[in-house]
Amino acid sequence: MFILFKKDKSGEISTSDELTIDGIGSFLEKKGHTLLIKGYAGAGKTTLALQLLKRLGGEKGVYISSRVSPKKLQQQIPWVGDSPKSEMVDVRVGLAASVLEEIVRAVSEKAPVVVLDTWDGLAKEMDEKERLKAEKTLIALADGSETRVIFVSEEPGKTTMDYLVDGIIELVRSEEYGRVFREVEVQKLRGTLIDQHKYLYTLYKGQFKHFHPYREPEHSKLSPVTPKKDTEKGYSFGSDDLDRAFKGIEKGATVTIEYTPKVPYSALRTLFLPLVVNFLSLGRGVVHLPLPGASPHALLKLVGACVKDLKLYRLAVPGSSKDFSAPLFGFSGEQVKEAHKNVSEKLEEVKRLNINTS
Repeated sequence: MFILFKKDKSGEISTSDELTIDGIGSFLEKKGHTLLIKGYAGAGKTTLALQLLKRLGGEKGVYISSRVSPKKLQQQIPWVGDSPKSEMVDVRVGLAASVLEEIVRAVSEKAPVVVLDTWDGLAKEMDEKERLKAEKTLIALADGSETRVIFVSEEPGKTTMDYLVDGIIELVRSEEYGRVFREVEVQKLRGTLIDQHKYLYTLYKGQFKHFHPYREPEHSKLSPVTPKKDTEKGYSFGSDDLDRAFKGIEKGATVTIEYTPKVPYSALRTLFLPLVVNFLSLGRGVVHLPLPGASPHALLKLVGACVKDLKLYRLAVPGSSKDFSAPLFGFSGEQVKEAHKNVSEKLEEVKRLNINTS
């Protein structure tokens, strides 16, 4: 299974930092707001919290840890040691009262951001009434102050804190086809509009980066391309990324693209269109059978923008009975045997037109 991402000018996959998650930037601009980052262990909660601390707090932020020492934290997330030094407070052997004291101090000193990682580790040591009282006190300290307080929690289920904080972000880790998927969900940002509430993200190189939501490709600037040579294994996909993944296509091989109903046709085209364009640009022939409902004319327009007109005669696309002008040809799905014969004849015709059949 593949997920398609846009690349920047350097060739890297285009991602965005944590503050461009829809609504987060404007939400955290407001002083006194409280944010809960929750999720299971290993989801990247601490990484996200530290990046927010770095962006919003700089050297004036405060990081309060109840689970890991500052030294070990720098070993786990190396870039922390190279960043502006926020104050790090170790309360692993402390009580909830000591945490409250540290937050009171940070608020009184007008620290721009305080990260408490993790609150539930301390809260579990209190009974229900004590916990609720402590949580209300923490929220009250932030409310009306100049300090944003970020809580990190490893309790993915609903807790009393969910109803008290101003914002909630949950990090979810799942697996599909043996691959790990990470998804950040913006559950609430009080007083802030959320247009996009879910994003895929990565923790590559110890950095939290989320991916842009899919947008329809911009085709207005398409132009003829330089064809890619065959790989050692066989034909090129016309895509560096796919060639790196599969080493090309073996001659005589069949490649199947599986997709779910929610995948837009424009996304599928980004997989097979480079292959069509590359074959034509190398002087080879192509018979393309569009998916049901796809417009042959739309395909011809896209291919025509990338391939010089003289090479388009090697492209055969089935069209409607009203328009059999080249490169469209008649095709009927009513009789399977007749359809197979029609396509086979067209394949042989295209093969004869190939310049490079090796």
